[in-house]
Amino acid sequence: MEGLKVYIPNHRKDYDLSDAERFGELVMLTEGLVNVFDRRLVSDVFTQLADAGENDYIAMIGPPIINSLCAFYMARKFGRINVLQFNFDTKKYEPSTVTEAEIS
Repeated sequence: MEGLKVYIPNHRKDYDLSDAERFGELVMLTEGLVNVFDRRLVSDVFTQLADAGENDYIAMIGPPIINSLCAFYMARKFGRINVLQFNFDTKKYEPSTVTEAEIS
């Protein structure tokens, strides 16, 4: 997928993200252990998502609060959230989109 990005909320070196690369360039938002109680986390994540496009993805990886911040940002900016979820049976990432209309 040319030009698309896959935002990785929290990357750890033991994650195999190779299949996610078929959806776009991987962009790591945080690495390793993150202090989820640090209030700067919100602005740091939002700053890194500033260049996100409406067709970019969020791979749901890492602490739920970081995933939630990413989803909130994309929903607010584009009215939709494109996510990748890892299917442990197939060992592949599967895309899904939720629109504002579906949650209103």
